[in-house]
Amino acid sequence: MYVYNVEKVIDGDTFEVSPTETVMRFSSQENRSFLEHIKMLPLLPETPIQRMEKLRGFEKVRLANIIPPEKGTPEDEKAARYLKELIEGKRVTLLPIEISDERVVAYVWRYPTHFFINAVMVYRGHANWATVPTGRKRNVSSK
Repeated sequence: MYVYNVEKVIDGDTFEVSPTETVMRFSSQENRSFLEHIKMLPLLPETPIQRMEKLRGFEKVRLANIIPPEKGTPEDEKAARYLKELIEGKRVTLLPIEISDERVVAYVWRYPTHFFINAVMVYRGHANWATVPTGRKRNVSSK
């Protein structure tokens, strides 16, 4: 997986990573054999990880499928402080689900402990799960 250094937490669901500190790491022989197995599976024309490899210059990452408190509220400040305690100055691994020129929306794990940061933010009360996955539009029917 790719490992990034978290440079700065911006708010309760967004942070900046160091784009030059990307490293390929494997922790065991099992992971290597699993990845070899995955390489043989048919892939989509371009996966999010392949797009991310081309996008070496991104810096901002947003936590996927969570809804943080409104910006400028005391709850938002608490969420930002908590996210800062969790990951600022530490290393994370990312599973991207949406990529644009200015940011990556991803599931995030703290490395090497594998705390699932998206879930920790929700379970500690600093965010809610989104009912519609990030990057998807809601079907709103008008009556």
